[in-house]
Amino acid sequence: MRKEKFSIYKVVILFLPFMIIFTALYAVAEGLYKSRKLASVGYDAVTNDTRYFKIFRHRNSSYTHSLEADIDNFVEIFFNEYEKPFSLTRTDEPILITLLKDDAEFQQYASKELRQDLTFNGGFYNSIKSDIALIMTNPVADKKGLFHEITHAVLDRSAPKAMWSPWLSEGLATYFEESSIASRENYKFGGKKAEYFAFVKDALTRQNGNFLPLKNIIKSQQEQFTSETNTIYYAEAHTLVYFLLEGAGRKYRNSFSKYFLEEKKQGECPPNVFEIEIGNIDEIEKEWIKFILTGE
Repeated sequence: MRKEKFSIYKVVILFLPFMIIFTALYAVAEGLYKSRKLASVGYDAVTNDTRYFKIFRHRNSSYTHSLEADIDNFVEIFFNEYEKPFSLTRTDEPILITLLKDDAEFQQYASKELRQDLTFNGGFYNSIKSDIALIMTNPVADKKGLFHEITHAVLDRSAPKAMWSPWLSEGLATYFEESSIASRENYKFGGKKAEYFAFVKDALTRQNGNFLPLKNIIKSQQEQFTSETNTIYYAEAHTLVYFLLEGAGRKYRNSFSKYFLEEKKQGECPPNVFEIEIGNIDEIEKEWIKFILTGE
C-alpha cells in the first residue's frame, strides 16, 4: 500500500510541471486571442460573458444588458422547441459575438476574417471560428440580427459537415429572427417578415417582376445571397420556409422536418430530395404563390 502511494506521488510530481506549463500556455493563448479581438473592435472595447456567448463590443454603444437575456433565452427556447424534430446538438463552447459600430468597421472586419466583400450584408456567422459579427444600429434591429446569425450558429454546430442549401439556411434564419421573446415561458418563436412578403408579392404582380421560380430558389447559391440583388433571394427563401412551416394548415411541417434532417447529413443535399421529402415542386409552387398573394 505504501509503495503504491509512493508511486502515485512520483507520477504526480513528474507530471505536475507539465500541467502547470500547459495551463499557463492556455491562459496566455486565451489572453492573446482576447486582446486581438478587443483590438479589432477598438480601444474602448469591453467583453460580456453570458450562458451561451462571449460578446466583444464598444463601451459606448446601443448595447443593453437586456440583450444578453434575450439571446440566451433564444438559444434555450430554440432547443426546447426543435431539439427533437431537428435533432439539434447542444455544446458548452461559447459562441463569439463581435458587435461593430458602423458599416466601415464591419466591412473591414469581414474582409479580415472572411476575406470576402459583404457590402450588401449587415452581419455574418463564421463557422470556422464560431464567430458572429454584426453592425449595431438600434436595439430592435440588433436583436433581430443576432437571432438571425445565432440560428446559423445553432445549425452549424449541430451539423458541422453539412453544406446547407442557402434557401433553407437563410429562410430559417429570417423566420426565427422574427421571434418575440418576453421570457422563457412567454414567447412566440419564429414569425412572418411582412416586408419580405410584400416584396415577393410585388415581384409576382408587377409587369416584368423578378420573381424566381421555386426550382431556381432551391438551387440558389450562397453568392446570390451576398449580391446586390440579394433581397429577392432572402425574401423568397423566407416566404417559402414560412409557408412550409405555417401555411396550408401546417400540412408540410412534418415533411419539412424530414427534409431538414436530409440537409443535415454530411455534404451537399441533392435538389431532388426536396420532391422526395416534401412533394411535387410544381404543385407546391402553386400553393406557395397562392399563400403569398392571398394568405390562404
